[in-house]
Amino acid sequence: MREGYYTRRDVFLGGLTCCAALAGGLLFTGSSQWTQGAEAAGSRDNHLQLALRWNGLDFTWLPDNTRLAIASTGGLGIVETSNGQLNWRKWSPIDSPSSQNSAPGTSTVYWSSDGTKVMYTTATALLVQDVLTGQPLWSHRADQSVASIAALSPDGIRLALSQSPSVSTSSHPVVSMQIWNVQAGRLITQFGERSTPPPVVKSILWSPDNTRIATTSLEGIVQVWQVSDGRLLWSADAPTVGLRQAISWSPDGSTIAFVGNGTDGQAQLGLWDALSGQLYFQTPALVGFLTDQLWRDNQVAWSPDSTRIGFSVQARSGLLIEVWSVQRGLRLFTCQPGSGQSTAPTWSPDGKYLAAGQTVVGSGELVRGDNGERSIIQFWDGHDGHALFTYSAPKSPQRLTWSPNSHSLAIITPRAYGALASSDCLSLCRYGYNDYALEVFRVA
Repeated sequence: MREGYYTRRDVFLGGLTCCAALAGGLLFTGSSQWTQGAEAAGSRDNHLQLALRWNGLDFTWLPDNTRLAIASTGGLGIVETSNGQLNWRKWSPIDSPSSQNSAPGTSTVYWSSDGTKVMYTTATALLVQDVLTGQPLWSHRADQSVASIAALSPDGIRLALSQSPSVSTSSHPVVSMQIWNVQAGRLITQFGERSTPPPVVKSILWSPDNTRIATTSLEGIVQVWQVSDGRLLWSADAPTVGLRQAISWSPDGSTIAFVGNGTDGQAQLGLWDALSGQLYFQTPALVGFLTDQLWRDNQVAWSPDSTRIGFSVQARSGLLIEVWSVQRGLRLFTCQPGSGQSTAPTWSPDGKYLAAGQTVVGSGELVRGDNGERSIIQFWDGHDGHALFTYSAPKSPQRLTWSPNSHSLAIITPRAYGALASSDCLSLCRYGYNDYALEVFRVA
């Protein structure tokens, strides 16, 4: 079984955007840990612009299309993709005695849509920071007696914070949703639903226009709220969605995709009208939990104009990527099959390409440090699914992330597969991916 490079954690401020540290220490212990991509590009592929050692939490593109913001447990950095130059700084102090020394897996990251604001959390505290200046915007210390979930708005100005008491203190408990202006440092409004027992919020997801939030709960309830007045717009309960549910807004905010319990190894993917909650359609799909930020490779791919979605399905011939019409609820086309097992697709911001990692598993010997995988990134025409071209990647490319102008694609990929313990541990060895890299490709 593959060992992923992220670990889920539904704890403090992490139910929505969980991201755990990779094995093997901190990212920013010195620039010597980073390797400029020129040498790798010369030997691998003339489209490979940069290949850097990766042990971080998360990354995102900045609006200038030439830099990546990178977060680790040790700090926040900006890397120039043209030459690999990295500038970094430690996180601003958080008012918590253990904020910088949390146990592994307790740190989470969430970005504004343009990458210029970041929300960083530990097991006991939360920080919102300006990425470009390094200035702290807002901080919050957690109350350990409540379960807390937070999400930064796409514009980076506001933050939604839900705090649910772990033990009911009254016969009519209130689940409170707070909306903070992180730039002004003040509480704007708060609202919630009075119920017994209270629903435990699992995730919060802002609409792209910053006016609504959608929440999921451990009880299987999805709710959509108007942020300005705290009005509940609509709700869907467990019989419709299933206890294991996840959601994703379309780019224009008109539609919400959800994942519910399915059969035969495939979940049920469906679409709601975001204003009314009206169900458009449901269909089996191989998609994961859309509200986990760093499992974005398992989600549906929205076309930039919000009219189509792409996702993986299991067919007799193997795993295929289908594209469906949102309004009509019909399959438009199936991407031309490639060799190997695909990750979920991702749509370029200009709508021109669909891309996915393709992994071909061979017969390599684990004891030789290789499971025989030979991987590529496959590009299809975003309009008809015709296969266009491929780029080589070391192994199991994941976290495909487009630059805003669609000219570059960044991925996380492991460069080796072998024992994660000592080489002489014999039958007790644990095998998996290691030696991760952040790679940036120029797209033809």
